[in-house]
Amino acid sequence: MELLTDALYWIGAVTVAWVSVSSLCCLLNGIRVWIVGNGNLMRAAKLGKWA
Repeated sequence: MELLTDALYWIGAVTVAWVSVSSLCCLLNGIRVWIVGNGNLMRAAKLGKWA
């Protein structure tokens, strides 16, 4: 039973770490685009007809 508890603990710890790193990466990318801007997406000619 102790082996199962240890395995579940480490699976949970790795999952929480992965979600935290992924969220931080998305947040930093969002801040980068917000501050620096993404000029390629702002050009109307590159957006296409749907825009």
